[in-house]
Amino acid sequence: MLDGFISRLEQARPDPGGGAACAHGALVGLALVRKVVLLELSRDSKQDGSKDGRLTSISTVEALQNQCLALREKDTEAYLNMARVRASEDSSEKFSAALAQAIECPCRIIDTSLVALDCVLQTARNCKKHLLPDLMVAAEFLAAAINGAAHIALANVKLVLDPEARQRWSRRLDEGKHKSRERLQAIRGALPPM
Repeated sequence: MLDGFISRLEQARPDPGGGAACAHGALVGLALVRKVVLLELSRDSKQDGSKDGRLTSISTVEALQNQCLALREKDTEAYLNMARVRASEDSSEKFSAALAQAIECPCRIIDTSLVALDCVLQTARNCKKHLLPDLMVAAEFLAAAINGAAHIALANVKLVLDPEARQRWSRRLDEGKHKSRERLQAIRGALPPM
């Protein structure tokens, strides 16, 4: 049986859409990071050891998960607001504000996922080797969330009338994708050859 979000996502309606799906993908990646950290912490407590500062903290992972949950809902709200304003033919100022919100939300998904990739790298450097494949899967989910969110945001950036604003948004998206590739490469470099 599918969970509630997936059931809503597969419905023949525009919401939730791709941005919310990106936030959900980041949640899947973060769930794997949390699992690895918990496994390492439980192993340490059994051995009277401590990994303080070497693993990502559970509170950091939970904060990122909460951000992704909120962004999953905010993305849907932003899309619906933009569609409503566009359909009502409200002022161009209202549409510009709604459009900026619909672009900002996927950008925040990118930013949150980049921080999550840093958590993957920190954890990968300090966990048992048999847990590294789970972290690689987490990294791939997070990178996919970043790339997908960039696609969603770019579709809305194309609607921005001001060329300078459009260029600023495009640069921000390109920078996010570039950082994602760098972090993913660093994570792959931290893993032993398969």
